[in-house]
Amino acid sequence: MPVIVQCAKCGKSKSVKPSQAKKHKRHFCSEQCKNSAHSEWMQNKPSRRVTVNCSYCGHPKKVFPSRLHNGDFFCNQTCRIRHTSQRTITTFHCQICGKEFTRSRSLVRLRGAGKYCSRPCQSKGFSKNRRRSNNPMWRGGHPNDYGPNWSDQRKKAYRRDREQCVLCKTMGHLWKLDVHHITPFREFNYVPDENFNYLLANSLDNLVTLCRKCHRKVERNPNLLSDFNPASAVPPTGRT
Repeated sequence: MPVIVQCAKCGKSKSVKPSQAKKHKRHFCSEQCKNSAHSEWMQNKPSRRVTVNCSYCGHPKKVFPSRLHNGDFFCNQTCRIRHTSQRTITTFHCQICGKEFTRSRSLVRLRGAGKYCSRPCQSKGFSKNRRRSNNPMWRGGHPNDYGPNWSDQRKKAYRRDREQCVLCKTMGHLWKLDVHHITPFREFNYVPDENFNYLLANSLDNLVTLCRKCHRKVERNPNLLSDFNPASAVPPTGRT
């Protein structure tokens, strides 16, 4: 038999089943009354949230106490990242130019950062400090090791010969042309870390720029360079 109950919001009477009357403490005549009563209850319900300030920007925000277990609070992920970065930043001095710069401690620990302020300084530092046995990838050298000054002398010979093959006058970048030893390098008996014979072998008078095709020809017939005079080769204007 239906039971008469009153709406908790507007007071209207409503008939419901006895099981529903026992199940619910409050009854509503419509969905509208139910939603309105729920909104009022939520507004008057005491909040468990507390007001705290962001540990980075100081902006106040209401949060549940469970979010404050570690002592720090951040209003968004950006503030969290910036705050963490500030705590882990360390100041260093560049080993090449002496400039002061900052790096995170994680980069220092994982990648060994903190020595150079920029890529150019890093390249200079590697060229200076990671040659031969100081390089972690060093495997004892190879038969074509032309000494520590080979890279510089190779570039000087390339510029002296006007960045072209002295035989066929083919121009190109340094990686497309070869720098050839007129007197073979092996005849100077250079032994790494024992003598300095590479200085004579890599002198500009003994170097000449050739294209790949002419290089193969000269290897078979060295007399093709009999007319070559290093003194007559002048580098382009503005280049040394």
